[in-house]
Amino acid sequence: MPKRSGDRPVTDHRGAHLSGSVLWHIRIVAQVLPPQRRRHPFAVRVRKVWQSGGVSASTDLDLAAWYRRYNARCNAHEFDRLGEFVCDDVEVNGSRQGLSAYVSGLQNVVRAFPDYRWDIRHLFVDSPWISAHFLDTGTQHEEFLGIASSGRAVRLQEFAVYRVENDRIAEVWVTADNLSLLEQLR
Repeated sequence: MPKRSGDRPVTDHRGAHLSGSVLWHIRIVAQVLPPQRRRHPFAVRVRKVWQSGGVSASTDLDLAAWYRRYNARCNAHEFDRLGEFVCDDVEVNGSRQGLSAYVSGLQNVVRAFPDYRWDIRHLFVDSPWISAHFLDTGTQHEEFLGIASSGRAVRLQEFAVYRVENDRIAEVWVTADNLSLLEQLR
């Protein structure tokens, strides 16, 4: 397990996790070696990484964990508590929608599919961006997209890209395979 700074893993300038012993050696090289030893090429590189802030707490791992909490909240259908994760003036697919409309859209899906889930298949984080691929599943119990309740189970792919600002989703670009959904309901 990597050495932790606060509650976040410590990484080098490339994002690789650094163990406690590596961090200890970096501190020695950066601060303790006599001047003649500090000129060694390795010591110079390590010192530059340390002094430049290249060794820092990883925000991408924290953001991935944060997003998984958001996804768990959605799968628990606790939409009234999404204000912790979503900005009041969130933009969806290029239009300002706002938190209440965002929540309403999710509630409409769950109203028609009470067991609806967004299961993460792939999650990529490059702060402040998050990209997620989901396998969505649910069973239709009410009308949806003009199709009467069928009792059929559906599975569809969904892709979303999020921009996080001040620890909340500020922008979302999302697309789901609604054609596949409609075919499964008919």
